[in-house]
Amino acid sequence: MSDKIRRSRAPIDTSGSRPPTPTEFITARRVVASSGVLSVLQARLDHTVGRHRSLSIEGLLVAMQINGLRRHHQATLAEVARVLNSLTAAQREDLGIRDWKPTQAYDRADQFFNRLNGALEEGWDVMFDGVVTRIDVAWFADRLVEASLEDVPAWSRSVAVDGTDIDTWGKLHGELDDTDFDGDDEAQPDGSTSRRDRRVKRSRHARILGVGPDGRNIYTKDPDARAGHRSATGSRAAGLGVGYELHTAVLARDAGWSNGIDRLNLGPDVPPVITTISLVPAGSRRDDAIVPKLIAAKGGGFDIDDVVWDRGYSQLRPENTNHPLSRAGIQTTFRPKDTQRAARPFSEDALLIEGHLVSSHVPIELRRLLPMPPMKATAEESARYEEMFNLLAQYRFERNGKPDADGATRWRCPVCAGRLRSRQVPKSMRGSRNRPLVALPDGATCCNGAVTASAAELAHWQRFLPGTTAWRISYGR
Repeated sequence: MSDKIRRSRAPIDTSGSRPPTPTEFITARRVVASSGVLSVLQARLDHTVGRHRSLSIEGLLVAMQINGLRRHHQATLAEVARVLNSLTAAQREDLGIRDWKPTQAYDRADQFFNRLNGALEEGWDVMFDGVVTRIDVAWFADRLVEASLEDVPAWSRSVAVDGTDIDTWGKLHGELDDTDFDGDDEAQPDGSTSRRDRRVKRSRHARILGVGPDGRNIYTKDPDARAGHRSATGSRAAGLGVGYELHTAVLARDAGWSNGIDRLNLGPDVPPVITTISLVPAGSRRDDAIVPKLIAAKGGGFDIDDVVWDRGYSQLRPENTNHPLSRAGIQTTFRPKDTQRAARPFSEDALLIEGHLVSSHVPIELRRLLPMPPMKATAEESARYEEMFNLLAQYRFERNGKPDADGATRWRCPVCAGRLRSRQVPKSMRGSRNRPLVALPDGATCCNGAVTASAAELAHWQRFLPGTTAWRISYGR
């Protein structure tokens, strides 16, 4: 068939959506209005001459918001078209939708969405809130997310960060294997090996349609999608796929007072709303995708103090994750890998165990790699593993104040901090008898004064020593 002949498409049913409630309609309009995107987009896409379009910018954005406000929604243009058809005549008039024909709902939504998307991908500069601002896809998404948070009933200073695989809309011709992965090696999931070390037989190699401006292969008609590793789901196995990765930061309960061992008070419950998003091609560096966003959010007024994330982020280079976050006043909570947990010498007075400074007088049996509870273990199952970690936590050093401008920190030993007692240090015996009593070797002292550690030396430090009861409660947020 000639390429000049337009292929017909099966008709799309755009009926059946329930009309939006007054609350849904008012909420969606408020989010769009308070985001500030409407006037900017109208100035770019609306024209003062010619016939006015039937579907307005506000109409499209409000319909998208209404669809997104509903539980278990699908973010497709067909669903948006169904919402547009379900609007009452008064609602369409309020949104500036004219001469609406339900049979043309999908075509009009599709045409206008593609025009909007093209303008945002191209980008342009405008004066916004007194500052020259680059208008693009990221700005558009950030403004809508920020506007949706105005009426959140409860807030916290902690977020949980995770990534979600999103498949491309384009069709892949052929099959991918790990030799096709051309993203960053550090973007691979935990336990995978470099693409240079793996060769998997395939029946038909994936067709490469071109090379993008980032130097990576394009496998589908979606020019921005890239090949990357994706997690297993109920309907597919883990492996390579083509698409994107969406990184989201979601509100989580704050970690309040704690003895750092077996007690932790969590803050009030908060709604699990998304506060920050970052959509990048699959195979992109995760630290580049989310860390600058978190720091910018804190600088923009969202007071983030704690980030809880999984190994997909914590196994990345500390200089690109923990260090910049720490300088911004943001600590991290994560489950470390065995290589991050192993004991290492630090000084005459201290060892590095589980990423923490621990007294060199710690018993030998606590210096080994203690077994962690299996993933998804219950609290009762975890308690059996936590006994040894809770004992180890008694020997950890205590930090004096926050990091300095270079990330360096000052620490005092557990005896000087009052966490342990020793008859060889008479002053420590004045503390509570509930604190453990340790015997130092003859002639030994608890320490030689405060210890200074650089950010690089404590690359995997977190507030609670991993494996303790307090850490489990904090990580479970």
